[in-house]
Amino acid sequence: MTKSVTIGFLSLYLVTSIGIPASAEQPACKDVDSINSIALPTHPIDRERTWATRQAEIAIEFLRANRPARSSELNRQIQSRLKLSPADKAVLETIQNLEAGKNANSLLPFITNPSLYANSFSLQLQRLPLHARKEWILAAVEQWSDRDPAFQIQTINWILDLADSYQQANNQTETLNLLKKARSHLDKAPARAWINVATAYRKAGQPEIARSLLASVPDRITASSQAQIDRGTRDWLDLGHQLARSGQAQQGLVYITQAEQRFQQYKSRLNSQEFTRSLALAYAAAGQSSKGLQLVGTLRKYDASLGYFELAKQAAELGDEKFAQQALSLIREAWNVRDSVSQVAEIFAKARKFEAARHIANSATYGLDKLQALAAIAHIASQANQSAVSQQIIQEISQIRSSDLPDNNIIQVIDALIEVGDRTLAQALLKSLNSNQNRFNLASKYIKIEDFATARRLLNAEYEVQKNQYNLARLNINPFPTPVPRFVPRSPLEEFFSAAQYIPVTKDPPLRTKQTRKAPLKISPISPSQANRQSDRIAVLAAFANSYASARDFTTAYTLMAEIPDANCTHKMRAWNHLITEAMKAGRLALAFDALQNSDRLSKRANLKNSEFVRSHLVAIAKLYSQANQPQEALLLLESALLLLQDTP
Repeated sequence: MTKSVTIGFLSLYLVTSIGIPASAEQPACKDVDSINSIALPTHPIDRERTWATRQAEIAIEFLRANRPARSSELNRQIQSRLKLSPADKAVLETIQNLEAGKNANSLLPFITNPSLYANSFSLQLQRLPLHARKEWILAAVEQWSDRDPAFQIQTINWILDLADSYQQANNQTETLNLLKKARSHLDKAPARAWINVATAYRKAGQPEIARSLLASVPDRITASSQAQIDRGTRDWLDLGHQLARSGQAQQGLVYITQAEQRFQQYKSRLNSQEFTRSLALAYAAAGQSSKGLQLVGTLRKYDASLGYFELAKQAAELGDEKFAQQALSLIREAWNVRDSVSQVAEIFAKARKFEAARHIANSATYGLDKLQALAAIAHIASQANQSAVSQQIIQEISQIRSSDLPDNNIIQVIDALIEVGDRTLAQALLKSLNSNQNRFNLASKYIKIEDFATARRLLNAEYEVQKNQYNLARLNINPFPTPVPRFVPRSPLEEFFSAAQYIPVTKDPPLRTKQTRKAPLKISPISPSQANRQSDRIAVLAAFANSYASARDFTTAYTLMAEIPDANCTHKMRAWNHLITEAMKAGRLALAFDALQNSDRLSKRANLKNSEFVRSHLVAIAKLYSQANQPQEALLLLESALLLLQDTP
């Protein structure tokens, strides 16, 4: 599709379709549910925050499409409606510029209350590439170096988080440069910041510097702990813990014991369960493992399981396999066992202690837990060019027999390898399987490792069998699973508008007139056997349409979608919504938009409230158009998203 045709297509649809209800002459839907309905807030303040957040999101995409004037216009509307101060507006524009990949340093002098928005900045920084994050953090630290001590800890922690990211990327030079920068800002900082920087140096393999920093901490704690009993007690404990981790166990024990005595004295002012877990870790690091276990044993069931996991994890970092095994064996919360075993095993594996890692993995009670932990070790060994170790572990995995695993668990092995990100090993195992068996399921595995050509070949072979019988049981899937609500963390903009000091509206805006829902037309009844045959046919068509879309064969997916009657509204909508997602992943943005149009058409037919779903996807597709250097298409979608936002109650 050429660029001019794409723009014309978008313009025609957007002008003619948004806000137009479905025709009353269409037959009713056979399957109506609230698939796309998104609950909107009812309280006036919450409605204002929601509106502002969505308008601010659209403003970001105008920035990304190189239309800063339009973005500023939207922000002025937000500022006027919410009565934001100039300083608050500068914070908003900083978040937006960072998200859009623009330089936001020029706004720093206008932000007079950064501590109020520390959480918003922290959330936004997590979303940035390393280089962009580093550039802004260093500029912000210099701009706000004279702020109150509490905010100094925040800016130093930003540097430490950045250093940790570089360390994870194996860039030791940049890691140490950033730690040096953090250290240079410690002069007026409280004890907590000194402990944090010392901890970072220890993790970076610089225990001498860590010990030199910790030597200055006691005087700083003494100067402040009388005013802050809880903070001072925590600082004494962490000082002792870090001294023990840095090779000064006896000196560390002095401070750990002192912290425990203060804890007993001021227990009502501290989080008893959390502090006891930390106390146990500190004693274990200082060589008193039995006392650590004893302390954790006094906790509530959930906190005890978490405490044993933390002890096992620390033991793995210290190379103590025996104590790690002992702590893991005491975990009683079944849901926590799998992640605990895998994480502890991975720590040993990353330290090239593969034998210890295997022992930890094999200590798992359930076969699936053991399988997933071993798969993670195999992946780490493969990345470390330890192919012999990796192959040995894969062979070991294939021999696992357990009541919670099928006799032939090779598919579970493949799933586990895909989950830990090892596509090479997963593909090798997939090729060893008989591709004539359960081809539909095998195709889904090839899709996950992005071998789309093989996936399409398997789907073609299976559909040749299915197109004459539509045997849903043969596929062994649920083509219309009930969507599982996902936890979505608060975005930087949501955090900003939650913290913003604005004047909300004082009374509810007028509600729009409630439209009368038209009674659906009656559909002629069909026999149960006929209904089942039709239902299976629709389910199989939808399943293959979804899989072909995931395998990047959108032509076949569209062909199959055309065979699903529109009367199966929400089932077909789910398939269109899947196609939207896959087309966006593949960069087929015109197709994504067309699928969105089809989904919207069916939602109107089913009288479902779909405007927020459409708006959010218009913005998401616009973002991709901007990133593909097609700003004109992006602008059309953004203006349409604004129209929908204005039409939302």
